[in-house]
Amino acid sequence: MTSLREPVKLLSDEYVAGLFDGEGCVYCQRQWIKGKYEKYPRVHIQVSVTNQNLEVLRLLEEWFGGGTTRKAKKSDCFHWRVTGKSDLLKFLKTVRPYLVIKRFEVEQAIKFSETLREENLGCTPLTKEEHKVREEVYNALKKRKDKQSYQHS
Repeated sequence: MTSLREPVKLLSDEYVAGLFDGEGCVYCQRQWIKGKYEKYPRVHIQVSVTNQNLEVLRLLEEWFGGGTTRKAKKSDCFHWRVTGKSDLLKFLKTVRPYLVIKRFEVEQAIKFSETLREENLGCTPLTKEEHKVREEVYNALKKRKDKQSYQHS
């Protein structure tokens, strides 16, 4: 009989939150696809951490799911990202209490993630409320990013 158990946790929640605050990103993208999404856009969200230490990113992958890739063919940088509902929520809710810089972005990502489905239901459309929440999150993150870009220039 096989046992399904959590992997051994080698990184503290506080460490992971600090890593994400400094090296992480909440990415939200909106696409209008002609002929397919004419009434509502497709809005996608992911969280990621980019770092040169592959071992740390593999630990994130083991603990929270997602996947790790090399950022570019000849680069020493690696990129861990997660997109699925349960993995996203596990990660976001773990780091949220300890964040300083990216707390707003993570709170928005949690709102968005709660509209995701546990499994791909194919052509089952989202409700108007789900579209509304996703659009609000997209706009809030975009506004925040635009404001930060303006302040740093």
